[in-house]
Amino acid sequence: MPAKCLVIKPQVSELQEALISSILNDISQKCEFRHERLDQFVTLLKGYSTSIQFQQEIGKYLGIDKFQLGKIHQTLSGCLVRSKSEVIIANILHERNKPFVYEKTLFATDGSFFCPDFTIFWNGKEYYWEHLGLLDYPDYRAQWEIKKAWYNKNFSGLLVTTEESSTLSKTAESLIANKFA
Repeated sequence: MPAKCLVIKPQVSELQEALISSILNDISQKCEFRHERLDQFVTLLKGYSTSIQFQQEIGKYLGIDKFQLGKIHQTLSGCLVRSKSEVIIANILHERNKPFVYEKTLFATDGSFFCPDFTIFWNGKEYYWEHLGLLDYPDYRAQWEIKKAWYNKNFSGLLVTTEESSTLSKTAESLIANKFA
């Protein structure tokens, strides 16, 4: 017997017309759904010019959590991050044996939450590192001001920040040496 076969044992000798009609209608609906999904997939194939954008759209199509889709850069520790700047920070933390978790959800006592780029565990405390990569964009800057006020209110003194620059590696090295020595 083949590995993929379906054996049907009839319970009646003849199907009634209403049941046949119901079965055919069900088959038709399933075929229509699958053809629609295939059309959507073909649209995806035609609509995206970069492989990253294409992969993310396929991920959305397959139902992958959209928050996870931007994590495309692998670090030395094996975690995936969203930007090359975060790769630099993660790699330095890893190389300096500073335990961290990427985008761990941080909850305040009022139930509000954010996900810092890095949560660093050092000398019995948790520190939160935010890398500010898009401060030139007004929406990003406005969101950062909200986040910064939230950190000051709920986790004062535990926030570490870096900004996008050509000296990010040097800045991160110095910050780690001074804060987490």
